Amino acid sequence: MLTQEEFMKSVSALQFLKIRGSFGQVGNDNISNRRFIYVDDWTQGTGGFFNGTANIPGLPNPVYQNTMPNPFVSWEVANKANIGIESSFKGGFEWDLDLFYEKRNSILITQLAIPSYLFGQTSMPPLNDGVMTNRGFETSFTYKKKFTKDLFIMNRLSAAFARNVLEKNNESPFDDTYSYPYRQEGFSRGVIFGFDCLGYFADEAEIAASPNQSQQGKALPGDLKYRDVNKDGIISDKDMIPMKYPAVPELNISYTLNVNYKGFDLSLLLQGVSNYSFNFSGRGVKEWEGNAARNGWKSYFELHQYAWTPEKAANGGDIRYPRMHVDGISGNHVTSNYWVIDLWYVRIKNAELGYTLPKRMTRAIGLENLRVYLNGSNLATFDNMPFKYFDPEVSNSLSHPIFANFNIGLNVTF
Repeated sequence: MLTQEEFMKSVSALQFLKIRGSFGQVGNDNISNRRFIYVDDWTQGTGGFFNGTANIPGLPNPVYQNTMPNPFVSWEVANKANIGIESSFKGGFEWDLDLFYEKRNSILITQLAIPSYLFGQTSMPPLNDGVMTNRGFETSFTYKKKFTKDLFIMNRLSAAFARNVLEKNNESPFDDTYSYPYRQEGFSRGVIFGFDCLGYFADEAEIAASPNQSQQGKALPGDLKYRDVNKDGIISDKDMIPMKYPAVPELNISYTLNVNYKGFDLSLLLQGVSNYSFNFSGRGVKEWEGNAARNGWKSYFELHQYAWTPEKAANGGDIRYPRMHVDGISGNHVTSNYWVIDLWYVRIKNAELGYTLPKRMTRAIGLENLRVYLNGSNLATFDNMPFKYFDPEVSNSLSHPIFANFNIGLNVTF
């Protein structure tokens, strides 16, 4: 603890300062739902088999190796390092910070890079060959002070950031014609790949002058236009790029407030996330569930009022949705950064206001304590969602919505 050192005693504003660090290695044996990976697995088939012909009378049933064993299977190992600071200052300020790094080795993975038909074997054993790293920080800023015997205030702002990278997954890369040969290794777990949207096609002339995207469906004015990343003149899955963030928030924040003044008490909790790729999908987004050729059905919602039309495009109208297709067959529905947005939101998660009656009043009616309160949860949400009938924590319009709740009550002690 640095504040106990002689050279720090002259820093009067600093009341407490501690620097700590740790390193550890932990194991995890809960790595597979398959038992006996290390055991040879042989199976007896049915019917005689010879020279490609099955069920030959008089021949014995065949015996073959069902699964190759991995006699060296082991648990996965994580090396974890942490450096932290704890501090407090005169006036009621506190600051804590933790930096962490984790490297997880020997993750049990499938041998994707080895052909499954090797030596006639159809099931290769998993290997402890995966590697993932995770790094980030956690921090909090606190201010608390008792101003008078009746007034106390405490604020705390907390943030946590974590980013993982799948360093090794035995992934078989695509060939060099792909803009991103790897779709897992080198990226965060849960990363979404999709097309890079350049806007809407203005007219047939622009379509004719653009790379061919007929693999995604016949393009018409008002359809989404995609970038030819690998420059081969064709829009295909070879042009897919990673979206900016993974499908799990990297940054989580929270803010708490507690105020006590005489008999009144107020508490507030705000919660939010950022660095999060939210994929608009499912019913409530696209105008078709499937398409007419696959027995799909139409599904119209509020956002479809803002679909592209020639009249809106000519008059500068409010366009927030591409051209709609009567048969649902469209390249607009493929995954792209038109639908996958960089989401953030802040929600008033909880708020409560209470009042505790003075002791002289409660004892006069035979009670030790009486408090009345009013609270609510999910009171308001601030976000960058383009349409407000979607909740940022709900994946599609058919999911159960998050409701605001209000309560009034009494706490009584006899």
